[in-house]
Amino acid sequence: MGTVVQVGKKFKARVRKAGFPAIAKNFATEKLAEKWIEDTEKAMTGSTFTDNRDLEKKTFGELIDHYIEESTLIRPMGESKKYALAAIHRALGSDKATNITSKRLIDYVKSRIRNGARGVTINMDLGFIKDVLTNARITYKTISLDILLDVRQYMKTIQLKTKSKQRDRRPTSAELAALKDYFRSKTRQKIPMWDIIDFAVFTTMRAGEICRITWADVNYEDQTVIIRDRKDPQEKMGNDQVVPVLDDAWKILIAQPKTDDRIFPFNEATISTIFPRACEALDIVDLHFHDLRHEGTSQLFEVLHYEIQEAAIFTGHKDWTMLKRYVHLRAKNLHFDKQGNRRKRRDIAPELLLAAA
Repeated sequence: MGTVVQVGKKFKARVRKAGFPAIAKNFATEKLAEKWIEDTEKAMTGSTFTDNRDLEKKTFGELIDHYIEESTLIRPMGESKKYALAAIHRALGSDKATNITSKRLIDYVKSRIRNGARGVTINMDLGFIKDVLTNARITYKTISLDILLDVRQYMKTIQLKTKSKQRDRRPTSAELAALKDYFRSKTRQKIPMWDIIDFAVFTTMRAGEICRITWADVNYEDQTVIIRDRKDPQEKMGNDQVVPVLDDAWKILIAQPKTDDRIFPFNEATISTIFPRACEALDIVDLHFHDLRHEGTSQLFEVLHYEIQEAAIFTGHKDWTMLKRYVHLRAKNLHFDKQGNRRKRRDIAPELLLAAA
């Protein structure tokens, strides 16, 4: 038999059933309390109930560890997610699992804001926390995901933006030239940033993808490379893609010294650090290395005149909805040439078109 009693601003739900331990839990609303009673009694009747006292012995860190163990049975976890879970573990891991309430998570959100985290990052953290709790519910049926509703409502109340703003920043040719000259002038500069900048534009690759491609993945006959584990919202690990390397990028690729298995044997984090420093030294405002991918994608349409399905082979996007976020066409570049013809575009291998179909 379940009962709900209001205690201050909270509603305490209690369930007592023969053969099971008496359990109680606090909720923000009476409706949530009644729903919990209903679900708990159904679980008891259906023999899927797990004694909450088992959960009380666990820390949230142990739940995170178990989730990571389960999630990596088939394939490795992505580095960004692994890093985020490690940070969550440091912040919440010592808490008892039963103490991960909406209030505790709201306090976590506040601490992240104070430490400079943006809404998009915090929202991703909550998504990972939800994954951990969802995984734990398989064993501990009394775990409720409703606590996240209060947290998201709080974020909405304080108007914390949880979606990234779409960027349309494109570098000018003068900015690109200045950046390449800047890096060439640095006598201690070991990373050929002048080549990497052009390669990023010509291939539309991300910094991590550029640093990951290997000589073994180069097809000299087809003038293509394989990008391993390419970023994808649904399936990152094992998402290998063959992409064309156009002439300008190909010249840069084959000119690199073969001193390592990788063509560009450098750290993505280093590139992400020295690029903004160069921009700051040159008074180039609001330019990110990732904007080079936007520039390259836009050029595929306005300079080379590729179709959507063709451009998607370069960028790796599955649909136009995602691809168009990277396309920022300049009106002046869309005119016909002086003879009234479209600018000549480069041909793409028929087999690549079939692969994208």
